[in-house]
Amino acid sequence: MNTMKTWLDQQKEQSEAMLTLLTFAQQEAYTLIDPPYFVYYDQFREQNEHYDPKRSIKMTNPLGHVLVLRPDLTTSVMERLRWHKTDGALKLCYYASTFAQGKERLEVRKEFGLEYFNAPHIEGEITILKTLESLMQALHMEVTLEVGHAGFMKKLWTLLALNKAQTKTLRTLIKHKQSDRLAAFAQTLNTHQHQPLIEALLTLEGSTEKVRATLQSLGYETLFETELKAVEALEASTNLPFILDFSLLSDLEYYAGIMFKAYRQEDARPLIRGGRYQVELLEGQAVGFSFSMAHLLGGEDDV
Repeated sequence: MNTMKTWLDQQKEQSEAMLTLLTFAQQEAYTLIDPPYFVYYDQFREQNEHYDPKRSIKMTNPLGHVLVLRPDLTTSVMERLRWHKTDGALKLCYYASTFAQGKERLEVRKEFGLEYFNAPHIEGEITILKTLESLMQALHMEVTLEVGHAGFMKKLWTLLALNKAQTKTLRTLIKHKQSDRLAAFAQTLNTHQHQPLIEALLTLEGSTEKVRATLQSLGYETLFETELKAVEALEASTNLPFILDFSLLSDLEYYAGIMFKAYRQEDARPLIRGGRYQVELLEGQAVGFSFSMAHLLGGEDDV
């Protein structure tokens, strides 16, 4: 009975939080939608080659198409919506679950998210961060922003001209913050002139001034000026504590600009993930963020 009471209390908390979130979204002119449960597996894999296929929950429809049970809500929304850049601005929100196969059991994350389609560059990011800031105030929560830029890594991959195996290794070293192995890896590459940049990748975090100074000392400030200016514009627009991290990576490869995470001081897990993204099927882009309802309330996702 105690377990049932605890579960009921959790459901009550989620219901109250959901009502607060939906009221907030409505006030900000976001339309609530119900994302599709399935996306085409081949398209998802093509767009997200670094997403672990073992985590996908697949099935075949009557027409023989292989589908995957909603691993990500952004992909699901974009694929169904088909909202092009000529269709104008659109604000949507959702409250739905994502699914993945864990090592021993099914992982289910119930998420709330806001998406601003065809948001103008920089202005759209500023708008979505101000929305995030207002939402945190409504929920009486304090968070710190960690901000990166997908353009930095795209330029880096082009600069280094790595093969698939090398790219995978480098991504793993960056993701797990393995600075000692990163230095050793840099020495194995033919691009010796870029070795100092590779070795410094994990130091490209902190204040925007510090990161700019580091890139300047290495001779790469001009190459990454677009990304630096975008992040600096965001930092100037928000009152939230702000950390730049150009080593920020995602397994979902639809990000096409600013990427960010938001953390509460007492939790090492990111509460919020977001940024600007584009699905190849569309010409338009969107900027937004989402978070796990369980994490919001200080719990764990359902399994």
